[in-house]
Amino acid sequence: MPEPIETNIAMFALADSAVKELNLESFIDKHWSSIEVRLFDADTHAAEAETTIDHSSAGMVFFAECVPYVAAVLHAGSALENFVKAKEWVTRQASLHFADPVSVLAILTFIYLIQRGADPDKTMDQDTRSRWEGIRRRVNALFPADTGLMRKLPRSA
Repeated sequence: MPEPIETNIAMFALADSAVKELNLESFIDKHWSSIEVRLFDADTHAAEAETTIDHSSAGMVFFAECVPYVAAVLHAGSALENFVKAKEWVTRQASLHFADPVSVLAILTFIYLIQRGADPDKTMDQDTRSRWEGIRRRVNALFPADTGLMRKLPRSA
């Protein structure tokens, strides 16, 4: 398993479990180069926001651009049976009566993709590694451990 997003180790374990429940690993493997390009495009737009809007908006720009794409990945890559099973998995893991399981799955898939891209053991050129490290910092800033988000997400079985 790649090194977790530093502030939310438990969240990555949940993300890994969600992708397994969705049975998305082979789809992600097959389409990784396209996924990476889209995440890099979102990072480029976030970097533009840092210089044209303000620094604090950049993370939100990145997240806002990624979530619809990640939702498309999980819908396209997961068979209906696995998708239904994964939604049920979300509701069994915690009392998330107020949270939409599809949204939770999209966020966990997003975290999984960031972890995969930023994997320190993965062979990549220095420019690509630098891009992923920047993306990892953006995500860490969006999901700091003290936000309470960890308490709201489902716990692993």
